[in-house]
Amino acid sequence: MAEQFDAVVVGAGAVGSAAAYELAKRGRRTLLLEQFELGHDRGSSHGESRIIRHSYSSAVYAALAPAAFELWRALERESGARLLTMTGGIDIGPATDPAMQACRGALAQAGVGAVWLEGEAARSYARQFAMPDDWAVLWQSGAGILDAGRCVRTLAAQAIAHGATLTEKARVTAIEPGARTTRVRFAHGGSEAEVDARSVVVAAGPWAGRLFAGLGLRPSLRVTHQQVVYYPAADTALWAAGRCPIYIAHGPGGFYGFPAHERPGFIKVAIELETAIEDPDEPLRELDRQALARLTETVARVFRGVRPEPAEVVTCRYTETPDRDFIIDRHPNHPAIVLASPCSGHGFKFSVLSGKLAGELALSPPGDHDPPLWNKRFGFTRPAEPDDPLALEWRG
Repeated sequence: MAEQFDAVVVGAGAVGSAAAYELAKRGRRTLLLEQFELGHDRGSSHGESRIIRHSYSSAVYAALAPAAFELWRALERESGARLLTMTGGIDIGPATDPAMQACRGALAQAGVGAVWLEGEAARSYARQFAMPDDWAVLWQSGAGILDAGRCVRTLAAQAIAHGATLTEKARVTAIEPGARTTRVRFAHGGSEAEVDARSVVVAAGPWAGRLFAGLGLRPSLRVTHQQVVYYPAADTALWAAGRCPIYIAHGPGGFYGFPAHERPGFIKVAIELETAIEDPDEPLRELDRQALARLTETVARVFRGVRPEPAEVVTCRYTETPDRDFIIDRHPNHPAIVLASPCSGHGFKFSVLSGKLAGELALSPPGDHDPPLWNKRFGFTRPAEPDDPLALEWRG
């Protein structure tokens, strides 16, 4: 007879670990399965820094940010781990750029304070960048840096502390819905294993499409290669975390990045890439040298006090929906199965909240979408026309 659990979570990245934490904290006997090792670099939950911010072109996500901040702070208090470093944040770009105006409007709609600067005031504040005269700065204090790897380790550790079981190197081969329970089959230790659960949360990142297909669903998901680059700061005081905020540049040639935080004397910068990955099991790609050259040219032209000499390139993978909204919903035919993937390249900051929502859906009756922060845009079946699509939104 298969071992019985209240809940099985497939995938121990940020969202899966957060879901396991939520379920275990609520007293459910929970199994967290990870096909590699906790903190592996094949998905999008590894590394040392992710942007967290209130500023969004979407009022839906801007309004969710305060709850995400509070959940990260609560996790810090419970665990004693330092996960979040506040730096403030800026959006920069042409003052008339649609994304800049959308971010400004979304913050106002969400009731989040911000400061809009133009002309000399903008250039004086954002001294790290050689900004054209028509660029503006949108500043707000509610932004900073999450230590991504530490966040995932802490979520998993707290799930375990509340009674969850983590099994690494356990590759799920089948999810089989039943009348009363769902059977999860997985390869582990050279043999096949199986467990039964009252609910299952699928948070599999780049492998979500494969597992969804096994459940009769074929959403349009795209996995892309991404890379971030570290450059040496010649003016270390200018780029120090206490002086330089996180930054997102909109418009043609846009980029996003961090002050000198992870590695003393080095900043981290990235641009959005469109390189599709057909098979998530294929080895990690070599760096995209053309994209690296474009970014380095931007650093040389726009960044002050930074040497345009790439010191290190780190790769990862994003899994996205066409509208770049999240999927956090029950299977339309098997409500005991909750789909909690992908994050569409901008979801790490919300992962503690996304996992909580997935856990709440797994615990609530079919047809019940009462979690107060759940939004219809996270449904497997989307509204015909989203209120404010994320087409203009930079990842980060």
